[in-house]
Amino acid sequence: MTERPTTGQGDAAPAAARAGAPAAPPPAGRAVVALMAFATGAVIANLYYAQPLVDRLADVFESGSGAVGLVITVTQIGYAIGLATLVPLGDLVERRRLLAALLGAATLGMAGMAAAPSLAVLGAAAAIVGLTSVAVQVIVPFAHVLAAEGRQGQVVSTVMSGLLLGILLSRTVAGVVAELFGWRSVFLLGALLTAAIGVVLGRRCRRSRPRRGWAIRRC
Repeated sequence: MTERPTTGQGDAAPAAARAGAPAAPPPAGRAVVALMAFATGAVIANLYYAQPLVDRLADVFESGSGAVGLVITVTQIGYAIGLATLVPLGDLVERRRLLAALLGAATLGMAGMAAAPSLAVLGAAAAIVGLTSVAVQVIVPFAHVLAAEGRQGQVVSTVMSGLLLGILLSRTVAGVVAELFGWRSVFLLGALLTAAIGVVLGRRCRRSRPRRGWAIRRC
């Protein structure tokens, strides 16, 4: 009797693997979910650091609190524009590249706010921060993609909890850091955290097969 040759995978190999299709990446673990939750909280906090510093910034730049309030408004307007123009790119380009670009620009914006010599420069840097902080809206739906079947709701709610904590704690952190190290240190801290998040996400993400013909990345 002629023996059937084996290929190393045997009959236990999935049909998709025998057909040459790559195996699906494993779902995101707790460490990845925790990282994404922290990332959303730290990045969204960049939008709110200036709010408890209005009076201090008005004194430093010798302007009224209304002018400083306009800087905060510009930040929120930038965020709204980013939601309409940048977030949809998450369906068209590689998400790792998009996140890297957004977080890199947000880091530069926060550094610009930390080094701003005038209120006008502060406002321009704040607009960049607002525009690019929509990176959180790229991370949140990405969490749904990475979650194991049946755990999408739990994973997304965890990441959203990080976002909400970032909003709630940002004002407290800004006030404490400004009191201890000065107002510029608040924005410098935001720049460092944003840069670190970009590096860590970049290292933890790998290429995966696109679902609908678009190249995406999965953590």
